Amino acid sequence: MRATTKGATRSKLRDDIRLIFDRLSDDALLDDLQLGALAGRSAATIKRWRRLGKTPPVVMLNGLPRIRAGDARLWLRGA
Repeated sequence: MRATTKGATRSKLRDDIRLIFDRLSDDALLDDLQLGALAGRSAATIKRWRRLGKTPPVVMLNGLPRIRAGDARLWLRGA
């Protein structure tokens, strides 16, 4: 039952972030969970990809990695 709830929550986040993503300024910052939702991947996958250099450039904010929305757009389009 818990996996269903987790999956439903992830699906809701993906739908919510996609609704607002196009309206975000290029300088808006996304966390791993948000970028993962947009890419259809988990936050853990995004973290692993970051270690491998496969994600957009990271901005550190209070010691936490964030990705600019403009960079995420380019990355998601495959640029």
